[in-house]
Amino acid sequence: MIKTLSKALLACAMIYAPMTAKAQVNTLFVYGSAGYEQQKYSDNISTTTSNTWSVVPMVGYQVSDAVTVGIEGGYSKLVDKFPNYYYQITTMYAPYPVIAGYTQHTEIKWGIGAFARYTKWFGKRFFVYGQLDASHVSANSKYTLDEKPGGIYSVPNGLPSQVDDGYGYIANLVPAIGVIICKGFALNFNMGGINYTYLQSFSDAHSCDIKVTLGQEFVLGISKNFSFHKNKVADTKSITPAGE
Repeated sequence: MIKTLSKALLACAMIYAPMTAKAQVNTLFVYGSAGYEQQKYSDNISTTTSNTWSVVPMVGYQVSDAVTVGIEGGYSKLVDKFPNYYYQITTMYAPYPVIAGYTQHTEIKWGIGAFARYTKWFGKRFFVYGQLDASHVSANSKYTLDEKPGGIYSVPNGLPSQVDDGYGYIANLVPAIGVIICKGFALNFNMGGINYTYLQSFSDAHSCDIKVTLGQEFVLGISKNFSFHKNKVADTKSITPAGE
């Protein structure tokens, strides 16, 4: 579904994109995006699917036609449900796991950081870019038990419900493409990249993860460059980030 949606949006952008000039140097770059990511984890018994929604605003400075630097904010919400096992023992076979219930996990992150991006133009309306961004984040995780009737369950620390706060760092390296739509507004989208996440919870637990999300994520953004001169708006091929 993600691949089909991205192809449809690119086709529409190519049809309606007008011919405009490249991004002007010394202009204000403004960007906003919304993203969705889905990942699946499987074992011999079940499959767990995680869904993440994100929103990222950015404001930057156009150093040159190719280079943009600035600051960014971010909000994301992850929801998944994973099984809780217990091991049933028989006299004939070795113990084997049985799903006794599920734990609903919700994680919300807020972040602020910086980004740098390099853009390569193809003609006057199409461009590709690579973006590196890094953010400090605060996180809130909640685990809630969803037990099967009569099941034997276990959740973190043995509690039917648990809330855990923490903080950490997130870095992303993302390739993306874009196209000018009208009056300097650019449509930007990407399908994931390389992500590094370090989280430290206040309960002393920590996690460190590097993952490749190419093909598992879809981020759609709109950007525009504005001139600092009064009554003069930069008519540009805007550059865009890929999200987070």
